Amino acid sequence: MCLPAHHDRELSKLIRFCNLGTGIVTRRPLVLQLVHRPAPNTANGVKVETKGDNVTNPDEWGEFLHLPNQKFFDFSKIRDEIVRETDAKTGKNAGISPVPINLRIFSPNVLTLTLVDLPGLTKVPVGDQPKDIEKQIRDMILKYITKPNAIILAVTAANTDLANSDGLKLAREVDPEGNSTANQSLSNPCFHRKSYNRRSYQDRPHGPRN
Repeated sequence: MCLPAHHDRELSKLIRFCNLGTGIVTRRPLVLQLVHRPAPNTANGVKVETKGDNVTNPDEWGEFLHLPNQKFFDFSKIRDEIVRETDAKTGKNAGISPVPINLRIFSPNVLTLTLVDLPGLTKVPVGDQPKDIEKQIRDMILKYITKPNAIILAVTAANTDLANSDGLKLAREVDPEGNSTANQSLSNPCFHRKSYNRRSYQDRPHGPRN
């Protein structure tokens, strides 16, 4: 199944928290918890301007589990912190780690939902990656997508033959009937630079698979 165009736009907004580039750019699981929080500075549905506030939007911010009591209102700094925390655990030479980065985004413009961004599947180790890199990433992915309340989103570049998509093949192992799997073909050139073949979307309100 392919997601409609308006889902492309929503996915594009979420991608800003992830790294762009070639090769494996997601090297640790990113557990992204979206928390819907009504804007407090509204009256009768009309937004009230906040004076003397240096933040771009005081109603939206992010918090990392490893940085308690620190709010990030600048989303570019959120991405910088993801890169910094990834390098702190894995080094800067393409190493990977199953230890997740936990990030919460509070906003009036999101649904309460948990998403997990995972490393793309790869077969050939580079840099500091172990020789069994393929097995390690498969095991890491399976840990998340085998959960009964997981919705699997297989992200594939539009110039890739879906019949050869490693992400879809792995999804079929877990969900052979495709009841909890969606395929997203991305035609935007900026996504072609990404190595993501697999993402796990965990939406607790959906409940377990049948």
